[in-house]
Amino acid sequence: MCVLVKNHDVIEQPVVLDTISTRMVNQANSFIERSATQGPFLLYFPFLQRHTALFNMKNFTGSSKHGKYGDNVEEMDWMVGKVLSKLSELGLAENTFIYFTSDHGGALKEVSVLPPRVGEREGGWNGIYKGGKGQNWEGGIRVPTVVRYPSMIPRGIGISVPTSTMDVFPTIASLAGVDLPSDRVIDGRDLMPLLRGTMKAPPHDYLFHYCGQWLNAVTFTSQRDNAIYKLQYVTPNIPAGEIDCNRTMYCPCTGDGTTRHDPPLVFDLRIDPAEQYPLPATNDQIGNIISRVDEAISQHRRSIVPVAHQITKETLAGSFWRQPCCNFPFCWCQEDEST
Repeated sequence: MCVLVKNHDVIEQPVVLDTISTRMVNQANSFIERSATQGPFLLYFPFLQRHTALFNMKNFTGSSKHGKYGDNVEEMDWMVGKVLSKLSELGLAENTFIYFTSDHGGALKEVSVLPPRVGEREGGWNGIYKGGKGQNWEGGIRVPTVVRYPSMIPRGIGISVPTSTMDVFPTIASLAGVDLPSDRVIDGRDLMPLLRGTMKAPPHDYLFHYCGQWLNAVTFTSQRDNAIYKLQYVTPNIPAGEIDCNRTMYCPCTGDGTTRHDPPLVFDLRIDPAEQYPLPATNDQIGNIISRVDEAISQHRRSIVPVAHQITKETLAGSFWRQPCCNFPFCWCQEDEST
C-alpha cells in the first residue's frame, strides 16, 4: 500500500492518485516561496509520471495521441511548467540551476494487458538504442538530460560526452561553495566547466556500469582516439525475436540467463551507438583498450569498501512496526488537500 509522507509523518494512506500531481506541485512551489527569502535552496522533485502503473489527473486523461504514456508526459510537462513559472514569478529563473533527467531508459516489459489498450507500450521507447531498464545496454543507461542556468550556462549548447547522475552532487557542491568530503572516494565530477564551455575534455575517463552488485560493463572515453568505447563483460540472454528477457521482470545480472564475454564485447559508441557491431578483439589497438579498462577496473575495485546489507529478509520479516502506518492499527488517513 503506497503512502504519502511529509517530513516524518504519514499523511495519506493509501495515496489518492487523482490529486497527487497537484499536491506535489503545490508543495514544491510553497517550498520555493518559503525558501526564496532565506537564500540558496535545494529542491529535489522526483516525478511519479511515466512510471508504471500509469495514472493521470482527469484533465490529462486522453490528452495526447500516444496513449496513457503520452498522457503522462503531458501531465509531467504541465508540472514542470508550473514550477518554472513560480521561479519566474519570484525573479529566480535567471539564477537557478535546474537539472532535469531520468534514472534509466524505457522499461521494455511494460505492455498493457487491459482493454482497450492491449499491447500498448507503457514503459517508453528507446529509439535506436538496444535494451532497456535493468540492462547495461545503452537503452538501459543512456538518458536525456536538460540543464538550465541562464546566468552561467550559454543557451542552446549540446554536450555529447558521457556524464553521470553521480555528477549532480559535486556540481551542486561547487555551486554552493562547499568542499567535497575528503575521507571517501567521490565518483562524480563538477560539470560546470563543461557546461560553461571552459572545458571540452570529458569529465570521466571511465564509467562503471553495475547490475545489482555485479560490474557488467564499462564506458571508456579516449581523448587520444576521439572515441567512446563501451566494453560489455556480461550481457543478459535475450531470446531470438524478443527485445527483452522473458523469464523474469528484469534480466538476471549474473549466472544462468547471462553470457560472460572473455574478451569483452567492444563497441565504439561514436560510430555505433546502437551497439550492433563489436570491434574485433584480435586487433592490437582493441587489445590495448581492453588492457587499459581491465586495469581501471582493478583500481576501481580496490577503492570499494564493503558495507553490511541494511535491508535483508531478516531485518524485515515480522517487523511490522517498521512499516509506515497512520492511525494504527487501521493504517488509513487522508490529509486536507489544501495543506
